Amino acid sequence: MANSKEIEAVRRKQLNSLIKQKFNSISEFAAKLGINKTNVATLLRGVRPFTDFTANKIETSLGLPSGYLSSENDQKFILTDFIDVKFYEDIKNIFNSLFEKRIKIATQICDQLKIQNSDSLIATKMNDELMYPTINKDELLIIDTSQIDIEENKIYLFEINGFYKIRRLGITGKDMVALHIDNENEKKKYITSSMQLSDIKILGKVVGGIKHYN
Repeated sequence: MANSKEIEAVRRKQLNSLIKQKFNSISEFAAKLGINKTNVATLLRGVRPFTDFTANKIETSLGLPSGYLSSENDQKFILTDFIDVKFYEDIKNIFNSLFEKRIKIATQICDQLKIQNSDSLIATKMNDELMYPTINKDELLIIDTSQIDIEENKIYLFEINGFYKIRRLGITGKDMVALHIDNENEKKKYITSSMQLSDIKILGKVVGGIKHYN
């Protein structure tokens, strides 16, 4: 097991590498964290101890994984800003604040999905396999609650008869809509029927998914 001096040396090396890769200068890095650049410089030179508290503070401030600075492994981590998104473990409780948590989503996801207002986003897990392979079971889904107008063949979170579902919707006629699944193995058991649009409540459009996350 590495001693404290060895761990501090790793932290200085990793922090120095991080600053060179992601920031133009120590000053820019210090401004990002809201600290004095002199303190950063002395930390990198080993004048100040690189404590667990300091390492954790830097990791938390930058949205880095815990222990990031203390590992000698190649750190292939994209440094970015994060936003808070309401997360619901169970979509059955989608609007029950007692079951609400918050998770951090990288702002680059918003850029990729062309989402301008992150305040309208919620996240939840897919709770069945009926949309496979488009969506995996337990995949983290990003849902934009501002998009409630149905687009043909897009996937939505909606409420029907007190149940919450995530399905692909198709327009079958005036004020009529059909629910579709993507899982070919389940389509034989699943009867697709049209219903009145007024019978369902659109809660938001699925705008993206994250298959691997912590």
